Amino acid sequence: MALVYETENSIVEAVDRPHVDRNDGGRIIITSPKKSALST
Repeated sequence: MALVYETENSIVEAVDRPHVDRNDGGRIIITSPKKSALST
């Protein structure tokens, strides 16, 4: 998983296995920092 952009309110990540297939446009996920795997 690669961090693309982060703000105080959201994190944009490029994931290895998106919820939507890449052929259907799934490339990134946007999450709350409180729910992200990258947050500590």
